[in-house]
Amino acid sequence: MVPEEARPSTRLINHDPGLDSYNGGVYVLLAFEMFCGSEPLGNLSKTTLQYLRYRYLCMCLKE
Repeated sequence: MVPEEARPSTRLINHDPGLDSYNGGVYVLLAFEMFCGSEPLGNLSKTTLQYLRYRYLCMCLKE
């Protein structure tokens, strides 16, 4: 199933630990997106985290 020319790859991305109790799920979803191939967003401001929470909420409510 895996092509012969496929090579395992790793990358290390350091992120600051979350300091609040309501963004943990956002960090998990972002990690999963990066695992699936999305580019890292870099430093995440409070405004960016708020936008991502609403983005994921809209994705969940979409029919």
